[in-house]
Amino acid sequence: MVLSQFEGRYLLVSAQHPALRTAFMEQFSKAARQRVCGAFSVEAHARPAEVATAAEPAQRAVEEREEVATIPTDHRRRSGQRRLG
Repeated sequence: MVLSQFEGRYLLVSAQHPALRTAFMEQFSKAARQRVCGAFSVEAHARPAEVATAAEPAQRAVEEREEVATIPTDHRRRSGQRRLG
């Protein structure tokens, strides 16, 4: 619902315990699960700035994968880059 309502391409998930993350992910449709691109951990009562700081590495990883994906495959091979993800 969040992805469609806000027209999101990807979703970052925050869960402090792997079992909680798994239970949460099981509630998503298969299509939504495929759009989850990263996870991070933050206290449940964290301030928005703390959430943003904790999510930043996962967000940067997504952005990097998207940038690499825009480079033509033959150029990546010539320059020694490889596709991430």
